[in-house]
Amino acid sequence: MNSDNKRYIIDIKSTIFEALEAIDKNPKKCLIVLNNNKVAGTLTDGDIRRTLLKGLKIDHSIDKAMNKNFIYILDDEDEVSRNKKVKESFGKSFDNILPVVKKDKTYIDLIFDFHTTDNSNKFKALILAGGAGKRLNPITLDTPKPLVPIGGEPIIFRIIKQIVNSGISDVNISVHYKHQKIIDEVGDGSQFSANISYIIENEPLGTLGSASNLEYDQKSVLLINSDILTNMSFNLFINEYIKSKADMLMGIKEFYLNIPYGVVEVDKNKINKFTEKPEFPYFISAGINILSNKIVKKIPNKKIDIPELLEIAGNNYKIKSYLISEYWSDIGNLNDLENANKLFDEKKRIY
Repeated sequence: MNSDNKRYIIDIKSTIFEALEAIDKNPKKCLIVLNNNKVAGTLTDGDIRRTLLKGLKIDHSIDKAMNKNFIYILDDEDEVSRNKKVKESFGKSFDNILPVVKKDKTYIDLIFDFHTTDNSNKFKALILAGGAGKRLNPITLDTPKPLVPIGGEPIIFRIIKQIVNSGISDVNISVHYKHQKIIDEVGDGSQFSANISYIIENEPLGTLGSASNLEYDQKSVLLINSDILTNMSFNLFINEYIKSKADMLMGIKEFYLNIPYGVVEVDKNKINKFTEKPEFPYFISAGINILSNKIVKKIPNKKIDIPELLEIAGNNYKIKSYLISEYWSDIGNLNDLENANKLFDEKKRIY
């Protein structure tokens, strides 16, 4: 076994406490569980949190907490099939680790997210976490929306881990509503292997205004709302931004507007067409963008949203879109929150 990979391996007889210690010491926050040198499952800090919430104790064995429905690569799998599976799996999971096994699941090796590169010198991140989240009342009367748990973990924790996994360590968070609670919970970023700074908004600055308070340098900015749950690969998003040579890359998602009635097209009292409960497709902003330093420099220090920025940019800048095909949800209301938590309760493993 590769000595560097040992920190990602744990025996099935280990306790949850031992697993927590091991997870704390590895940057991927994920373990591969072995039973007599055969892969029995995977285990993340999220798996453990969900299990503890259900009453399991930290001295219990990890076999009740691990994910047994894991993705793996066969050692004799052809390169095309292997690369396709690796790409798809890292789009569906935040574990960023895949075990390579024999047909009987005997452990051979590990594959890590092959898209991950060190983007720390070229990119920094800004998480927009200032909103009051009124549509999530009564939860947000006491808890700021970024700290609302999904699958046993605050949503902003998940976002920070995604950012760090994409090779970005310079993370900024703009805060306003109950900002001290966010600062106290998230801290300086050491628990995520990140360097976290805060921009405290005395007044709400919209979706872009806080970016004007970033230290100006040559880095592009990964800008993301703090209520976005997605398993998209930030690495692929960054790669597309670099390849497109855009000044701004906007993540978009296809959205279908359902009309619950029959729609009638009329021309001078003549009915030309009748469609029963049609669906109309639209592309919506996904709340995930990358801005060049040139665009960031144009952002005024006031409340401003993306439509205004596009007007300022005009035709002088290259604005491109990136279609997100993976799971994506804006946790904007109680129904969205309930549906997101169901994914984890049912172990559908979008993470």
